[in-house]
Amino acid sequence: MLKCEGGGEVYIIGIYTFLILSYIASRIFPSDILSYSVGIIAVLALVISLRKASVLYLKTGLIFLLFGCFLFIYHQLPWYTFFLHFESMLGLLSFFYLLPFIQSLIRTGHFDTHLNRLIYLNTTRLSKLYFKSSLVSHMLGIFLNVAAIPVLIRSLDLSLRDIPDEIKNRFYTSSILRAFALCLTWSPLEALVGIAIDATGVQYASVFLITFLTAILFILASWIVFTRSTNMELPKPTVQLYGSKVNLLQKKIVHFLMILVMFAITVSLVNSITGFGFLFSIVLVAVPFSLVTAVFMKKIKQYLTIAIPLWRSRVEGLSDYFFMFLSAGFFVEMISQTKWVLGLRLFLVDAAYYSRLIFYLFVGIYFLVASLAGFHQLVSLVLLLRILDPVIGQLEPIPFTLVLISCSIVSAMYSPYSVSVSLMASEIRVSPYRITRWNLGFASCYMLFCIVLAYFLGFFM
Repeated sequence: MLKCEGGGEVYIIGIYTFLILSYIASRIFPSDILSYSVGIIAVLALVISLRKASVLYLKTGLIFLLFGCFLFIYHQLPWYTFFLHFESMLGLLSFFYLLPFIQSLIRTGHFDTHLNRLIYLNTTRLSKLYFKSSLVSHMLGIFLNVAAIPVLIRSLDLSLRDIPDEIKNRFYTSSILRAFALCLTWSPLEALVGIAIDATGVQYASVFLITFLTAILFILASWIVFTRSTNMELPKPTVQLYGSKVNLLQKKIVHFLMILVMFAITVSLVNSITGFGFLFSIVLVAVPFSLVTAVFMKKIKQYLTIAIPLWRSRVEGLSDYFFMFLSAGFFVEMISQTKWVLGLRLFLVDAAYYSRLIFYLFVGIYFLVASLAGFHQLVSLVLLLRILDPVIGQLEPIPFTLVLISCSIVSAMYSPYSVSVSLMASEIRVSPYRITRWNLGFASCYMLFCIVLAYFLGFFM
């Protein structure tokens, strides 16, 4: 069988690519033929992903798929409609498929290297290192996502070599993991943000300032709490920066922020013009924006050298996501037609009518329980939106979007089943449940703050 670089099988990339392109075409040019074609290719991709998915995603996906098939048979739906129930997660999978093209920009511009140098600039105390590592984690997480976690840990290891393991591990899980999760609450590259915005119909700019300022507030709160408990001297920094190198570092940070702002503006404009939704607008913009930015950076050849192998390797590794999210999408479509969902919907509607604050608290508890039970936050969000679909229009859009974003994304810092917590646990060699214990209180305070803030915002909107 033909092999591509990295040992991946060519036909897997081909099927995934054909599925994503077909889905994009069906969104731009809606037709029954394209809808059925997308469904058939999705089932084929599901079968291919079955044999490549890792154990955890395989078990989770099979539960979703089997329960969805049971409900399909139970509802006695026509067999040919089976192929029309896999589309709800394809926007998300398209996002993951194209994300490496955006992520490659940060490597092409060496922004990750320069942000790491920022950590060691005039850093003599542990509290200052905490603040800087939080800042860099917050910025790197936007483009590198979970890949920022091992990059930062390895960068910090040398400075923390003489620090006791208990303090060092708490340092990592607080400064890196909390800042990483909080950056996702306002990042235009976070899928959960896109899904929440599309569901409520608000503009990204309407919620950006609220989520951004809230994230910064809690990063500062985390730093203050850590500083009061631990603030020891550090060994001499291993990196010294002088004169022109400091100026170059400052310029790189400005360029990094400019790229992020321009990307958010471009996506928002495309969304406003086309009306396709924020997440799908990211899908449409990702490749053209990346290529144009690389041209302006005068590094198009270097960009392509980095982007194509990265995209190829990431797509080969998407079998976990394709199997779980296609199965989950089918499950969500089927369960949304059950009487159980109708009862839950009525309960939540009554709660929303009785008190917005109680309703928002129920939403927060839902995400908290679902995350601790092992549900992926994307699946939890899509399922909740399907349950609430008939009543979303009756809720204040900006406050409700704030609750959805804050309560779903924050699980990245405490859920023992999330990729970020699992990766952190593996890097520092502690149990993910221990990280849950360290961060659950902070995450709960953040959720509660956002819920109360959303409640009071409701009086003005």
